[in-house]
Amino acid sequence: MNAMEMKDDAGRLAAFMRFPLFSGLSAQELSGFLEGSSVQAVKYERGDVLFRAGDEPRFLFVLLSGSVHICRDAKDGRRMIVATVDKPGESLGGVYLFLKKRSYDRYAEADGQAVLLRVSREFFEDPLSAARPYYGKLMMNLLRIVSEKAFMLNRKLQLLSSGGLRRKIAGFLLEQEEASGSRPVRMKREEMADFLGVARPSLSRELMQMQREGLVRADGKALFPADREALQRLADGE
Repeated sequence: MNAMEMKDDAGRLAAFMRFPLFSGLSAQELSGFLEGSSVQAVKYERGDVLFRAGDEPRFLFVLLSGSVHICRDAKDGRRMIVATVDKPGESLGGVYLFLKKRSYDRYAEADGQAVLLRVSREFFEDPLSAARPYYGKLMMNLLRIVSEKAFMLNRKLQLLSSGGLRRKIAGFLLEQEEASGSRPVRMKREEMADFLGVARPSLSRELMQMQREGLVRADGKALFPADREALQRLADGE
């Protein structure tokens, strides 16, 4: 699917202009970018793989709708969710395009139907692309995105190494609430267990106990911090 077909659908061009990668681009510049042969909109179904570990990085992906899990497999075969991309405009795969190591060390798969823009690596490497008026803006935006992802990865590493399961859950809920603008955590328990690198039964038992103690509140699949001060003390190791 050509990306230009997407931009005229219900005013999507205006929505695209709010994406971090396209920040500062004019409507004309963005249209010119989407018209290029290096950009394509692709639809994925649940379980479809965007890339596999060991594949050569070929694209920068920008989420238009749906969600995508970034995963790796533990030594015992368990899938571990490294990150979930679920906000329109989020990008993935950008870091790998510029590494000397030309292969992924994890994989990405669609969680339900998802539509993404794929920008080929050749666009960023082509000297003719650098002559385009919007190229500098795209590269600066991409640098900012990659820097923010590195910062968030560092915070996740701190979370996963923070100690016991309860402390990890507390830190995770507070982090997710801050990142989503106080929206509840809507993640399947299996996915949450994968993200935290723990067994699902252990996670479920601890969450039930934290509910009984009034630390968290559940509404179906949604989790809410019920006592933020107590959770913050747990996350801080107090």
